[in-house]
Amino acid sequence: MVDVICPVCGEENTYTPDDLTLFGRVVCEHCHSILEVVAEAPLELEPIDEDLSDEDDEEFDDEYEDDEDI
Repeated sequence: MVDVICPVCGEENTYTPDDLTLFGRVVCEHCHSILEVVAEAPLELEPIDEDLSDEDDEEFDDEYEDDEDI
């Protein structure tokens, strides 16, 4: 088991090593933030902004809608 401090709330979480693979995602047990492993040695987690990914999807859809007009 690996103890990790959440970069959002500062609380300690415990995960298995299999949960903490590079670019894998885990959820903080305390604040429910989605965290992504961005480095394995030393272990580094960064919060994922879910709202940002929704905007990216909309921009992607808009690009293809423009192509259909041609």
